[in-house]
Amino acid sequence: MRTRDSIVWHWDVSRRAQLTFWFARAFVKPLFTIWPMTDRGIELLAALDELIDRLPKPKGLDIEAISLGGVPCEKITHPRPTLGSMDGATILYFHGGGFVFCGLATHRALCGLLAARSGAPVVSVEYRQLPKGAIGASLVDAMTATEVLKVCDDPTRVIVAGDSAGGYLAMKVAEVAALKGITRRSC
Repeated sequence: MRTRDSIVWHWDVSRRAQLTFWFARAFVKPLFTIWPMTDRGIELLAALDELIDRLPKPKGLDIEAISLGGVPCEKITHPRPTLGSMDGATILYFHGGGFVFCGLATHRALCGLLAARSGAPVVSVEYRQLPKGAIGASLVDAMTATEVLKVCDDPTRVIVAGDSAGGYLAMKVAEVAALKGITRRSC
């Protein structure tokens, strides 16, 4: 690992990433070659989030169900205060899952970790996925969730983040915001 200014460069793949890769290659990929990609098969995958939601919530976090423009979300906060450059920031987070499965519950621990490490509140968005809505509907929900600008501490300090499909949505939100002229200075 080498640092240059505030950028951290990782040149090696971590042991955890290698294990995740091989687990997915050995178990997940073969499962999806036989899993039925019908509406029923996709609905069964969506049940994963409902099952995980029944597990105990991560400790030390305040988890509040909210709605942004009619899109269900969770606001996750940690008692640790923000420091320095994160002061007043809010993280708008879009979960991964290939636009098919996962949701607030499957990514709650990750969002809790983001809140704990940064001290900033994390707003996790439950966007529509297949078969309830196409990718366009996911993008509409993501853009609607930018109403977080109206309810966050400092609308000039919103960090848009996501993983996998959520990473795509985060980049599209940033792109559409730039095309619409929504910048730090215009908020």
